[in-house]
Amino acid sequence: MNLLNRFIVMLLVSVLFVEGYTRSRSNRREAAITGIVHELYSLAKATSTQLQRKIETCGQVDPCYPNPCYAGECVPKRDGFRCNCLDGFAGKLCDFDFCSPNPCADGMPCKRRQGGFTCECKDGFVGITCEVNLCDNCMNDATCMPSARGFLCMCRDGFVGRLCSVNLCDLSPCLNGGACNPAPNGYTCTCSPPYTGKSCSVLIT
Repeated sequence: MNLLNRFIVMLLVSVLFVEGYTRSRSNRREAAITGIVHELYSLAKATSTQLQRKIETCGQVDPCYPNPCYAGECVPKRDGFRCNCLDGFAGKLCDFDFCSPNPCADGMPCKRRQGGFTCECKDGFVGITCEVNLCDNCMNDATCMPSARGFLCMCRDGFVGRLCSVNLCDLSPCLNGGACNPAPNGYTCTCSPPYTGKSCSVLIT
C-alpha cells in the first residue's frame, strides 16, 4: 500500500475511532485524538514529499537507458552522461578499441590494459608493437636462434662474434703466403712450401 492510500485509510479509521470514543472519558478521547492527529500529520508529510519527487522526475529521460557506452559503464550527469571505459577502450562512448585492428606485428597477441594495450612478443622480438626483430642483427648470413633473453647468432664457418661480424680470414692469420680457408669454429691455412703449421709459421728444413 502506497502512502496516499495509507493516508486515506488512516483518515477513515480516525473518523470511526473518534466517533467510538465520543462517549468515553474526556481524557482518553483527547489522548486518542492527539495520537491520530500526529499520525495523520506524518503520513501527510511523507505523501507530500513522495508526490513532490514524482513531480520533479516526471518527464525526465534517463541518459543511460539504453546504455550508450560501447564498452563501459554509463554514469548519469547533470548535463548528460559519461562513460567509464573498460581496460583497452577509449573515447567518449568507449568505442575505440586499442586492440582492433591488432597493432602487434605478425599477429602477436594484443592485451588490453588501462589506457592502452600491451603486445605479447614472441622470442626474438621487442618493441611496443613487437616491431623489432632482433634476428635482423645477425650478419654474414648467420642463422638466428630466438630465445627468451633475445637471440643467438649461429655463425657460418670462418666467422665469429656475437653478431658473426668478424671474418677471421680478413685478419690475415696465415703467414708466408698461406691461403686462409673458413672452417667450423675458425679457419685453416693452406701453406706454401717450405712452410707448415696452423698459421704457416713453421719453416720446413
